[in-house]
Amino acid sequence: MNIKEELISKRLILRPLREDDFAAVHSWSSIPDNVRFMDWGPNREENTRE
Repeated sequence: MNIKEELISKRLILRPLREDDFAAVHSWSSIPDNVRFMDWGPNREENTRE
């Protein structure tokens, strides 16, 4: 999915992920309880970078 626009409201900003989001995304995607109902994860660093 290629999202090129941002959606902005008073409480939320939706935008495509950027490289500088890596630490935040990896911090939750590497915890087994956070992803136990997903068909992926928990992630190692290389999985998150994909």
